[in-house]
Amino acid sequence: MKSFFFGTAKNLYGTLHEPAGKPKDLGVVLCYPGPQEYHMTYWAFRRLAQQLARGGVTTLRFDYACTGDSSGDVTDGRLAQWADDITTAAAELKALSGVRKLAVVGMRLGAALATRAVAKGLKVSELVLWEPVVSGPKYLEQLEDLDAREARRLLHRVAGVRIELGGYRFSSGQRDELMGLDTANDVPRLAQRVVFACPPEDQPKLEPLRERWAKEGVTCEFNVTHDAASVTATEDRDAAVMYTATLFALTEQLAGARA
Repeated sequence: MKSFFFGTAKNLYGTLHEPAGKPKDLGVVLCYPGPQEYHMTYWAFRRLAQQLARGGVTTLRFDYACTGDSSGDVTDGRLAQWADDITTAAAELKALSGVRKLAVVGMRLGAALATRAVAKGLKVSELVLWEPVVSGPKYLEQLEDLDAREARRLLHRVAGVRIELGGYRFSSGQRDELMGLDTANDVPRLAQRVVFACPPEDQPKLEPLRERWAKEGVTCEFNVTHDAASVTATEDRDAAVMYTATLFALTEQLAGARA
């Protein structure tokens, strides 16, 4: 495991997980959710990267600009920049590892950002959308609900439009961007394979997106797992402990015979 800064301005922080033995000719870029869900899923992403590396797959996980350990203030983060960061991370992984095939796994908002990166020109062999955000306004409602539940737990009073969500400052510009987000508009034509990774109850919710992309010539598969709940359904337990089934399913998919 090697951590470093990369990008033209060396502003992005990433961690590379390399196989101990002979690597497969596939590299994986892991795309975190947005800042508000980052801390709830960090453990799961680290474990997934470790499992993929043990399976022979070189894996890079990284922080978008203005998030995590990357440089910049969180309120300056923008969706367009974060999608471009995914393309930058993919180029960095290929340069470091020499892999010819690339897979991108994005979770929640990270799935929407990964889809946008592919729609804008990033070519991948596999695009894995893990509980993807489809509607920005709906996602914003979920973030506000998560924030309200945490405020109640801490006996904090919540009123009006919040300038902080999930412990992170949240600018009006970021709110406006999310209000305009519709993942269906970003058609991932440059992905050879698109897979939705989700619990069974989410499959019907993703059918409209699958059908819309099908009209654009993009075929999507489902990798349905049986974890107890998603990030947004978690109340009293850390979401990370609930992702074991998904982590093994994704590892098998990406590090299996087809990889």
